[in-house]
Amino acid sequence: MTPLPGIVQCDPATASFLHSMKVHAEVAEDFPSALVPLVSALADSARTDEHCTATGPVCYSCNRAPICFYLSEGKYLSLGSYNCAAQNPAQPYCNSGVCNSTKGKECPQEFQCTGEGYFPDPDDCSTFHSCDASLKATTYTCPASYVYLHANHTCVRKKVSADCATIKCSYARPIEYVVYPKDPSIYGICVRDQPTAVVKCSGGQKFDTKTSKCKRACKEEGVFAADGCRKFYECVRVGSNKYNVVERECPVDKLFNATLKVCAVGSC
Repeated sequence: MTPLPGIVQCDPATASFLHSMKVHAEVAEDFPSALVPLVSALADSARTDEHCTATGPVCYSCNRAPICFYLSEGKYLSLGSYNCAAQNPAQPYCNSGVCNSTKGKECPQEFQCTGEGYFPDPDDCSTFHSCDASLKATTYTCPASYVYLHANHTCVRKKVSADCATIKCSYARPIEYVVYPKDPSIYGICVRDQPTAVVKCSGGQKFDTKTSKCKRACKEEGVFAADGCRKFYECVRVGSNKYNVVERECPVDKLFNATLKVCAVGSC
């Protein structure tokens, strides 16, 4: 009998060894091959379960695939699971029991809004989402050969590969921040086995990966409103397309007027 995709065949002697050594059911994520750590991860007994069946392997979750050993006569031995993204970042999803570049039914299909406005899909450059004030998402898909252009919140024809922009997580750390290539004010929060959260900095800010925070970003000289009624910031040119940001605050008896760009008497 030929093993199904995602199934590893072992001979009776190997199967007996695995049973006697009580192979651990969880595969170390930092090994280059899902099979290498099986010998060293010896703890819980290997078993059969619903993730290793005669019809093929079944995903544990959106990012976690099973490791199944074919024994004989339609019997399968479960050796636990491994993280697809850790195994191969190019195939971070479990789909039909094996790692794949496309999401399977185990992956959440509904986009999770983190704020109001338009957001690019973290994984699909032809999809974008509109989030309303109640953080309910409406998802749009561009026609074939078109990609999402965040600057205009619309679809445009794809001309070069760079037109397709996604948030690419490496999962090198437990929590990773990745800036969206087409807009530095948008970033993704990458956590293994979880869908990528897409977050937008407030107006006039961009995400700084060094500090893992949003910070003021200047495009021209001048004064601009900041958070709060009295606060504002000034952009001072220090070189070609380079600016220093100076945080300022109006006196206690005045507020910053964003239209006049001065501190004046008024209501917040």
